[in-house]
Amino acid sequence: MALLETGYRPWHGQVQNVWKRRAVVARHTMRTCLRGRVVRFLVIVPWVLALVTVIAYFGVGQILVPDGLMEPLNFYLLNGRGRAIMDGLVAWMALYPDITVRAVANFLLLSLAGFAQTISFLIITIVIPRLLTQDVASNAIVVYSSRAISRLDYLGGKLAGLLGVLTLSWLGPVLTAWFLGNVVAPDWTFFWHARSALVHSLLFIVPVMIAVAVIALGISSLSPKARIARATWLIIWILTLPLIGIARITHPWLAYLSISHVIDRLGKAIFSPYQDFIQARDNLPFFNSVFGKLPTEKIQLWGDAPMMGPVIALTIMTAVAVVILWRRIRVL
Repeated sequence: MALLETGYRPWHGQVQNVWKRRAVVARHTMRTCLRGRVVRFLVIVPWVLALVTVIAYFGVGQILVPDGLMEPLNFYLLNGRGRAIMDGLVAWMALYPDITVRAVANFLLLSLAGFAQTISFLIITIVIPRLLTQDVASNAIVVYSSRAISRLDYLGGKLAGLLGVLTLSWLGPVLTAWFLGNVVAPDWTFFWHARSALVHSLLFIVPVMIAVAVIALGISSLSPKARIARATWLIIWILTLPLIGIARITHPWLAYLSISHVIDRLGKAIFSPYQDFIQARDNLPFFNSVFGKLPTEKIQLWGDAPMMGPVIALTIMTAVAVVILWRRIRVL
């Protein structure tokens, strides 16, 4: 007896594992975030600043060598006393290359990280409705669940996509500036002397970048309306800045409600620019004669910052965002 034709045809294609499906979500998120000229322009800005950092790093390196490119420039631009001062500075910098290179690298990378953070926050302001807001409005998690992607896989893919964008605008320029700055340095020992700046950059940017990405995803999932998500992010980023001034005359803990203040204090706690300043002042008499008369309040702006407060504040913000994500992103 002949078998009935059921129309069934077995599928012979290649089965994709869960990591590939997560990668699809991440790539889609990254492409969606990078859509638009404004976002692409903002991504380029930190790389331009990284190039400026490399040039500054190169200039410091040329000061440290006797026959560097800065020597004829100093001869034509400076008078007799100016050249004498510059020669003294070069002599002291050459005597303490480890202090000089470490302090310069820390200062340049901390400054670049701060500028890149501001640009990254601007990018988040633009793309935050594209992260989860539109998916919340359409309940897209149902579609993803039908494709064998769990809620955790979906959120992990979204997080990876946003981290990819932040790497382009934040971490990538800083690491590139450190590497290229040492490549163009006159001596390979610059890599060794500047190693602490690299470690500080990784310890500062990577955890903060992950926390900021989670917080941005949590805000994006709050409402199906784009303007509410964007307004909430601007409130957390900009409108909490006045709390820093209020905290100085009332309750100090109010400053930790500002994510910008938290990140700034954490960066200063890790990079410790104040310690570099004190060490340079104690070992370089010329540095002490020039910068030793700065007002105390100016120096305190670069003072040692406690790490525990910023870490606790950022952990609480991230935990709240995780709870919001877990409650908002689910199959109804």
